[in-house]
Amino acid sequence: MKHPLLHAFIAASVVIVSSSFALAQGEIRSEKIGLILTVPPRWQVTEGSPVLALDYPVAVTTPYKGFTPNIVVTDEVFSGSSDEYASEVTRSFGNAFSTSKLISKGKFKTNAGISGTKLVVRNTVMGVVLRQVFYLFPSKSGLMLTFTVSSPVEQGFKHDKAIDDSMRKVVIAK
Repeated sequence: MKHPLLHAFIAASVVIVSSSFALAQGEIRSEKIGLILTVPPRWQVTEGSPVLALDYPVAVTTPYKGFTPNIVVTDEVFSGSSDEYASEVTRSFGNAFSTSKLISKGKFKTNAGISGTKLVVRNTVMGVVLRQVFYLFPSKSGLMLTFTVSSPVEQGFKHDKAIDDSMRKVVIAK
């Protein structure tokens, strides 16, 4: 496993210190997998990361205490279920970052009937305590997609409803 959740964790760290993104309203899209994710109101889609080479655009919203809450999308070839993937990655994630704590793990289903797994993790990155929510979904092309939502823990559940609503509407056609 190449551990895309670790990559998302690193990408979230980069967003802490970087605000020089080209921004646009709308959607994270990928023809490769037929992905369409309409971002919540007051979130914007970047044209890429100024530091990391990511395969998908990043969505960001209003910075809070020096951290820009963000949605990072990663993928990895994986033939098991989202629950199996979540277990493997959670184990690896905990081993890699001593500040990582799993808060919850549960099923999540889109309006289109795609079954996935939702993880909520607490981490500390560069002195900022983060609440990260991971949505894991299999694609028809054999990729496991990870949508990582990172925000300061002080904001608590502020973004949960809007993000859950967007994730329920996600399209993964391939």
